[in-house]
Amino acid sequence: MPEILILAIGFSLSQVLLGLVILLRQGPRGVREWLYGLLMVAILGYLCMPLAQGTPLEMLAATIQTAAPGMFFLFSASVFDDDFRLRPWQAGIVALTVLMPLFGRLVGV
Repeated sequence: MPEILILAIGFSLSQVLLGLVILLRQGPRGVREWLYGLLMVAILGYLCMPLAQGTPLEMLAATIQTAAPGMFFLFSASVFDDDFRLRPWQAGIVALTVLMPLFGRLVGV
């Protein structure tokens, strides 16, 4: 792996972890904060994927990273919609985008 890629991943990881630490230091959390935290965890999976290739953590990172687009959608909706409420069907669609690739990996498709 090129050194510049390792440095870029390290910097990105530090920024995501900093965002999570700041979030954890806050007081009570609402839906927006939880969605932001879950988005950051999905981004961590995306950033760790090149580092986890060929290790037992590869499937975990691959599964977590598939939640990033759905979590981005839900977080954006919660930020820009003043009356946002997380509906079960919204969480179900995001869960489906995570579970289907995981199922495909498990059965070897």
